[in-house]
Amino acid sequence: SMWGLVGGDLSRVDGRTAFEALRTGDTAARAVVDQYLRYLADGLANYVNIFQPEVICLGGGVSHHSDENLLIPLQFASIIPPLSNLCRHYLVFHPDSI
Repeated sequence: SMWGLVGGDLSRVDGRTAFEALRTGDTAARAVVDQYLRYLADGLANYVNIFQPEVICLGGGVSHHSDENLLIPLQFASIIPPLSNLCRHYLVFHPDSI
């Protein structure tokens, strides 16, 4: 569980906590990650609609997680198909960025 991963210490919770708990099958972690992905997809859609970039590069710790937990859900979160009509773009994760 997420609570167990941080040893009951909320100061140890970070962006990776829910993703790590998700790998153990934690249902609360699934809800947290799903909500995070909805917010991220909404933000990316707004960004693309305003700036129409050709490439979107996401970095940081969360980008280290597997495609099935991050990239694939984002592609199906209603962001990718509508954008294909607006501009040529790619969603790229760069785990080595700060």
